[in-house]
Amino acid sequence: MYDIDVEHLTVEETEINSEIYHFCLDVEQHRKGRWFVDENRQVGFFNKKVAGLLERKKKGISSQEERTKGSADNDKLKIKIENEIIGGRTVKEFYEKVFAHLNEQLDLSDNIPFATGSKRYLVNWTDHHINGVPFVSPVKIQNYYVETNKSKKDALSDIYKYIKNIGVDVDYVEKSVFEKCFGDSNKPHQIENIYSARFSH
Repeated sequence: MYDIDVEHLTVEETEINSEIYHFCLDVEQHRKGRWFVDENRQVGFFNKKVAGLLERKKKGISSQEERTKGSADNDKLKIKIENEIIGGRTVKEFYEKVFAHLNEQLDLSDNIPFATGSKRYLVNWTDHHINGVPFVSPVKIQNYYVETNKSKKDALSDIYKYIKNIGVDVDYVEKSVFEKCFGDSNKPHQIENIYSARFSH
């Protein structure tokens, strides 16, 4: 059995509580409580996290050290334009670098303005949207303006669409959650089948 410190993300092994121990091994209780079925499937994910914490503890790696080590790259917006990866820590920095790169490669005049919806522009000759509303967070690049008031997710999606639209080869750098965890983002239904087969008896 383990003592879990949520605040510091640490786990310590403790003495076995026989009552809890035997309850956890009671298959009949599993069936009645529908353990590992439907909404209770997250228990498996929790167990994996606990195992990971124990492994890090053995290696002497703290969660804080791990977060610090990876935070810089994890927080960075990145996109692959042809064979070059462009990145920035904020939407503004990211867009400035992307458009600077594009300006070096081609003339964007024929692709300005560019709308991301019925009311908003990503890029325009003036710092105003389609409906006349001013850009919230404009950045001026050469003689045009780019709207940077976006979430990182939307910023990445919008610039991907823009680059595709102008005919330049572009690709996402980060893999999807399913690809990271299971290797193929097109097979979430197979994960469902695995759980059903394993825990529905």
